[in-house]
Amino acid sequence: MKKLSLFLLAAITLTACSVAEQGPDKSPEEMVKEAAMNSYDFLSGSFEANINGEVENSLEEQSFSLDADISGAYDVREPESPKLAMAMDLTGSMDDGADQAVNFELRLFDNKIYAVLNNITDFEGQIPLPLVQGFFGKWWFIPLEGSGFQTDTLTSFYKDPNDPKTQAIKDLYMEHLMFKDLKYEGSENVDGTDTYVYSWTLDKEETVAYLRAVGEINDQKLDESELAEAQTFLASIEVSGKMYIDQTEIVVVRVEGQFELMEIQGVSGNFDFSYGLSDLNEDVDVSAPDEATEFNPSAFLGGALPEGEGLPVDIDVNVEPVQ
Repeated sequence: MKKLSLFLLAAITLTACSVAEQGPDKSPEEMVKEAAMNSYDFLSGSFEANINGEVENSLEEQSFSLDADISGAYDVREPESPKLAMAMDLTGSMDDGADQAVNFELRLFDNKIYAVLNNITDFEGQIPLPLVQGFFGKWWFIPLEGSGFQTDTLTSFYKDPNDPKTQAIKDLYMEHLMFKDLKYEGSENVDGTDTYVYSWTLDKEETVAYLRAVGEINDQKLDESELAEAQTFLASIEVSGKMYIDQTEIVVVRVEGQFELMEIQGVSGNFDFSYGLSDLNEDVDVSAPDEATEFNPSAFLGGALPEGEGLPVDIDVNVEPVQ
């Protein structure tokens, strides 16, 4: 009886491991298409992204490194009044020089654009810190109307379910899957969410076909020169990575990968990137800052500096732009 019990326990364990390794019943292509379709309709959520890497110019013997962290939340359930909160922390250097950095935040709320500069380095003397330090930590705003700020990208997240274009574009996800070499890699818990993990490579041909089809649907058909430019760019890159799909909701919650730019006229580069989503279609915290001052260009002439000190007389405001 003891031997039989041990045999049954071993059989159950092996069966469970086998089932776990098999993953979902659907093929990788079916799972990714379903997740892409399900992810299309999210109108609010939180996001976080990172990109880091280096670009080199062998002809000019120059190099540039970048490490960018971006996080925030968006809500476009009311497309006439979209909401966005975004924080950016950028660090970079030229030719192995000292790191330069900038940290700032943006918010879009109640049709006003808010911004705050938390910190910035002098970019090797290009930025007069005594001039800008008075702005650190102070929120400013300008009305959205007449600001020139484009919300098209943000409001494009809103999809009118009654618009025939909405379903037509969703159908393109099924027709033109922009990922190939899809392979199930197992399961992984991502920030408390159980996910299926798939490796992928960018399908360049399907990407061009998708861009062409979307342009036609949106009455912005790409001409042959624009398509040729897209094909030339895609031919110069290699992109691959992993995709994480929520096992319950079957939506994409994280994408990560590597981007390689093969040498073009001496320029080449390599970047790692990641993008994560959470709180999908839930209420997110996007609000106006507690205190903010309406921006006035004359503030840069000294009126907004601490204690009314004005612009230091030894500061040359006609600095050269950063190259």
